[in-house]
Amino acid sequence: MTTWLLANVGTRDVQVHDTELPDDLRNGKTFWARKLGDYLLKPEIYKASQGQITMPMIEKALRYLDVPRRAEKGEGSDLKIVLFATDQPETVQDHYRNNDTLPFAHLMRELLFDRYTLAKKKDIFIETAQERPSDYDLMHAFYSTSLPKIAKNIHAGDAVFLLVVGGTQQMNTMLLFLGSQQFEAQAHPLYVSEESNRAIELDIARQIMGATLRRNLLSLLETYAYTSARDLVVSAQLAQPEARYLIDVLEYADLRRNFAFHEAIKKLREPIKALPKHRPALEHLQNAIDSNDERVCLRETIYLAEIAKQTGDWASLLARLHRFSEGSLQLAAEAAGVRWHDKGRKKFHKSWWKEHSEQVETKSSFTNEEREIDREVLKVVVQLFATDAGRADTLIAALDVVGRPIGLRHNIVHRFAPVSQKEIEQKAECAIEDLIQAMHTAYHAAFNAHDDMTFAYGQVNALCRELIEAML
Repeated sequence: MTTWLLANVGTRDVQVHDTELPDDLRNGKTFWARKLGDYLLKPEIYKASQGQITMPMIEKALRYLDVPRRAEKGEGSDLKIVLFATDQPETVQDHYRNNDTLPFAHLMRELLFDRYTLAKKKDIFIETAQERPSDYDLMHAFYSTSLPKIAKNIHAGDAVFLLVVGGTQQMNTMLLFLGSQQFEAQAHPLYVSEESNRAIELDIARQIMGATLRRNLLSLLETYAYTSARDLVVSAQLAQPEARYLIDVLEYADLRRNFAFHEAIKKLREPIKALPKHRPALEHLQNAIDSNDERVCLRETIYLAEIAKQTGDWASLLARLHRFSEGSLQLAAEAAGVRWHDKGRKKFHKSWWKEHSEQVETKSSFTNEEREIDREVLKVVVQLFATDAGRADTLIAALDVVGRPIGLRHNIVHRFAPVSQKEIEQKAECAIEDLIQAMHTAYHAAFNAHDDMTFAYGQVNALCRELIEAML
């Protein structure tokens, strides 16, 4: 594991004691950072005065990281340091440019290497900001560019310490805020006070990371992107027990929407044991899919059509409409006594057809031998043989609405034609919401059902939100 120390360099990061310095380096009671740094970097001056130079900010951070003790014992170091310094262009007024800290950064690089026996001088990097360091927007842009470049060299097991006391307030704010976002759980902000001889670690990074993680998870839930949400929680490496159970629920949702009901049910076993407060909701989610019955699958298709509607996945919506219409008619036909020749339900059983063909042929041109059963034939069969004519009429009327835009699906499958909400609604002669409602109506009519049809994935998301609130 490598330890990274990212530090802003300010005008107070280098101090010189018991050494006479030229007056032209002074800015009143202090010194110009650029002039003082350039002066101390002269080889003869550096050699004579390095013992009188201190770096109060970064040395306290190094004590926190135990670098001085390790250096004394000759243990070497797995430390890499990045110094953020300023170097504004010559067009900037002398008053501001003379306080640029790039010479301090080069001086600190020499001192750090000489004092703490860092293995290689190239392990101390300098990042230079040419923008005005007192401008929040400019510093935001600078760190937004610099930090991702640094992150390319940082591995999963590394720790990243952010020293947020050198430099301007704007530099420290952006290093803290953007550094915590960039490095997430790896980020450890450090603060230095005059009272302590070593830095202290701040909790703010965890809070920033938590707020960012929470916001991103909620956004993913809004689009039902359960796999992405699960991966985000895993990558955050959270210690809270709720994180493990949130992952279970997200995996449940992903398996459920792919009709892997048996595997989905198993994902909720541990959360049910560990979360008594949420046990009723979890058991309800289990019980809702505790069967591979086709009726359950058709109900699930309605929920998936709702997801397609909310996320604007119109190709998926058409596929759900088609599968629901065909599946509902097939099950309604079975309830009316139809028997099939094959598992694919492409033809009627010969004995059933022999007994009922005359009635079917009076209402349609279908013959069992010449072509496969389609939705129109199934509608005729349901209306002819259903035991409850009223429910059959309601089912057919609702499925007529559901079926209006299904033809657009063939344009996608066979011609890769684009499809839009407007096109679907024009073909359906109603709003998308009315199509979903027609699916509900058809389901109740097909099965004389009184199922709880509350949107299941809305219930999943509500549970996930509660776990996120408890966790973050």
